[in-house]
Amino acid sequence: MFLDTCAIIELFLGSEEGDRVLEAIKEEDTFISILSYAEVALWCKRNREDFEIWKENTEKIANTVDLTPSICRDAAKITFEAKQSKKKFGIIDGIILASARSINQRLISKDRDFKGFEDVILI
Repeated sequence: MFLDTCAIIELFLGSEEGDRVLEAIKEEDTFISILSYAEVALWCKRNREDFEIWKENTEKIANTVDLTPSICRDAAKITFEAKQSKKKFGIIDGIILASARSINQRLISKDRDFKGFEDVILI
């Protein structure tokens, strides 16, 4: 299972959505995008949370997927096509979904921008 940044944050917070993420990943290998480090670092700054604690806990449960030229190319295609029908769909979302697809994983997210993608589980 591939975790969107918001799913990782919900796990960190121990929220109801985080509990659903935990249930979904219980018996699966778990992955995150390298870009989630930047997004969570920013979230930690805004919310006065300790990024190092998040990093340590995340590295215990998730493998990091680095960017490649093919992920970037696929992300551009995903983002371009999504923007044809959705007003709000950014390149970071495209990169995270392309990263999940690059290793044949479903993405779990609470971000409604992913609504309509068959390989995304919305919590």
